Parts: sequence; structure tokens; C-alpha cells
Amino acid sequence: MTGRAASPELSVERLIGRQVHDRDGRTIGRLSEVVARKDGDALVVAHYLVGPRGWLHRFAVHGLGLRARRLASIYKVEWDQIDFTDPRRPRLTCAREDLKVETLPPRKRGLTRRPGRRLA
Repeated sequence: MTGRAASPELSVERLIGRQVHDRDGRTIGRLSEVVARKDGDALVVAHYLVGPRGWLHRFAVHGLGLRARRLASIYKVEWDQIDFTDPRRPRLTCAREDLKVETLPPRKRGLTRRPGRRLA
């Protein structure tokens, strides 16, 4: 047997920033974040965040008006919806329309400001 078996482990730092393509070969964005959960002693990938402006989602500041500019959304790709057979060119195993779209959480208003005191 001349082929090499696919390894279940990939180096995350080599995946971040890679262009992710759909089944038709069109780019849907860059892989910006890998979200993992603890399973016993191991960490297991739960989902990936992919989008054209994924870096903006990661470092977003709510006061910049990202919602008004339609920059607050990103694709949430489940662990089994992406194929890393070729880690340099990750591909979706589903249609782009089947992906969940995640948006930035609403802005926290914080404490209301107390009215200023009037001096007599």
C-alpha cells in the first residue's frame, strides 16, 4: 500500500487564515477560529468560524457600527462539515446555504448614567 492514512490531528496554526472553499470551488472566506470543547482529558473540535471578515469578528468592538455595515456575521461550520484531506485547501462537505450564520452579540449597554447633581 503506497498511500498514507489521513491523520486525525492537524496543526491549528497552519489552518488559521486558510481560504475555505465550498463544494463548487467558490471561496466562502478564511478560517478565522477553531472552537474546541473538553472531552475527558482531550480537546475536541466543536466548530470552526469562517468568513470573509473573520478577523474582524474576532477583534470586534461593538461601538464601531459593524451591524449597520453588515460586517457582524460569520459562518459557523461544524466539525464534520469541512474536509481537511488537503490542509492547504480546506473544502466544505455541504452547501453554503446549509451553514449557520453567527452574528456578534448585541451591544451591552452597561449601567445607566446617573443624572448630574445641580448645585444650588
